[in-house]
Amino acid sequence: MRKKTLLSRDALMNTDTDTDNQHCYFLDAEQAYIQASKTLTISNGNEQSLQYCYYDGPLTDITLPNFIQVPQNEFVDFFSNNQLAVPTLIIYPDGKKLNLETNSPDILEDIARYRKQLKIELYPHKDSYFVDPLMALNTAKQNNRVYCNHPTIDGRQVCFYNGKTFENGPENLVSVPFNELIHFFTETRYRKPQKLIVPDELEEPIKKEVIDTYNNAMTAVENQKNELASKLVEQVKSLKPDFSDEQLRIFLPANRLTQVMQYSSRNIAKEITKAGHEAYLHIEDNDMEELNSIHFFQAILSFKPDVFFQINHLNNHFLHDEMINFVWYQDPMPAIQKKKPLPWRDNDIVMVYGKLQEDLVKACGQHSIIQQSMCIDEEVFYCTPDTPRKNKIVFVGSSYHQHISNYNDAQIMALQHFKTLFEQGITPDKKLISNIAEEHHISVADITYGINYIVRDTSVEWLCSQNILPFELYGRGWNDSELTKSHNHGEVEHGKAVADIYRQAKFALVNLPWEVESQRLAEIIACGCIPIVYDARKYSDYIDYLGLLYYKTQDELLDILNRHEQINHLPDLPEKFTYSYLAKNIINLTTDKISLKTVELSE
Repeated sequence: MRKKTLLSRDALMNTDTDTDNQHCYFLDAEQAYIQASKTLTISNGNEQSLQYCYYDGPLTDITLPNFIQVPQNEFVDFFSNNQLAVPTLIIYPDGKKLNLETNSPDILEDIARYRKQLKIELYPHKDSYFVDPLMALNTAKQNNRVYCNHPTIDGRQVCFYNGKTFENGPENLVSVPFNELIHFFTETRYRKPQKLIVPDELEEPIKKEVIDTYNNAMTAVENQKNELASKLVEQVKSLKPDFSDEQLRIFLPANRLTQVMQYSSRNIAKEITKAGHEAYLHIEDNDMEELNSIHFFQAILSFKPDVFFQINHLNNHFLHDEMINFVWYQDPMPAIQKKKPLPWRDNDIVMVYGKLQEDLVKACGQHSIIQQSMCIDEEVFYCTPDTPRKNKIVFVGSSYHQHISNYNDAQIMALQHFKTLFEQGITPDKKLISNIAEEHHISVADITYGINYIVRDTSVEWLCSQNILPFELYGRGWNDSELTKSHNHGEVEHGKAVADIYRQAKFALVNLPWEVESQRLAEIIACGCIPIVYDARKYSDYIDYLGLLYYKTQDELLDILNRHEQINHLPDLPEKFTYSYLAKNIINLTTDKISLKTVELSE
């Protein structure tokens, strides 16, 4: 990125510009500290934030979160690569000021432009270990985001450093003295550092010694973790469940880098607890952690479960033969897409969501299968009849464009082939996708996510192009297109914010290529909103009783919108869509298994 100077003497002002109402950049560190110490709040529309006071000067041990060093020659590059508030006022040592919005708007435009095009997988920041504590402190204050090998979910940068703990330092600033590297990183729940930051001014022999010592320590960490995991897994294998107590102990592993599964596990755990049993949800506490097999096995040994409940993964190789293991396949995971026998156990209870997952599991050798619909949290998703409902249609969900960002020419051609058929009203099935893949010399797995993209993003584009009803879009990735950007209201956190959107709209879009009976469908109905659903009934033969509104083409979608005044039927929500139903089912199936074991033992 090109460098720009902030020094433009002709533009300096000796005016009464209010320093207290803007984020500021000071060329004198002491002046910046005095202003930052006021801890003022700045209003921007409905949002309020702490006033940031950046400065050009030496690093300090001052822990004020809004007092951050930014070298003047790195100004544009620095703010282009983070989400910090950009200063609009430059304060010179003599008190004169430069307003960037009026005198150097091109600097602010460059920063905004670069931020907009920065993709999550290209984030420059990494979890790092700093030799210099002051550099670690200054970096931690920036609250940078880091790529976590997920297309949409990132993490907060963790700044480890060699030194004593700062009093009142930010929570992502972690002291790890050099002589404690191996012990700390073998046991910590934090993500491990991806980068070592060594000050440039260190002499080369010292720098080399530091780098070698650090690298050797991190190698030793991996070796110790592997040894410890091997010991723990043997202990877990010998952990026999104790069914003598009527209160079941159910262990639910989850991961924060999931957009649906973690909420499913959390809600199941909540309902199991309500039913009088004990549930343990194993998941990261925040966006700085990454739990590994050591944490997983240690949690199992500590909790001593009778039952496992896992989503999308069999993972039964470490379980005692008598441990009851539920597996709920919500998605067509790679392991079942291979259609090869899996190591099923007698005590594995397999649930599936949708006909596609059912067929794949059967192809892997498991024929004892329980259909389980996606569920909703009834404490969040419910109807409020007195809430005014607008005559509009909404969609809540991210664009799937990121799933095809790395597609090669053959994959793109295959998707274009499918899109042509999709626009004609031809819905995807196994034979169709297999034929398209074969014609373009790729595998079915190479375009599976692309099919999701075509159905979701094209349906959204159809709604953006019509003017029959107002259309509101909520989610990540829609600002990359001018068409969808004009309708996008930004991301919303799953839960109450999503429910409020559904409670205020008459219609909502459900556009999944492989199933009808989705969690989104249930949440929409529960909030009293009428779903308009992409017609994937060939994968959901049992859904017609709901009397839903289906579309396959743009014309069919627009026809529904044209009839919006006559459409008032809201389907009833079946009990099987609730987590309380699923929790009861888990408990009853477990009890039946235990009873059967008891009978076998008595015989």
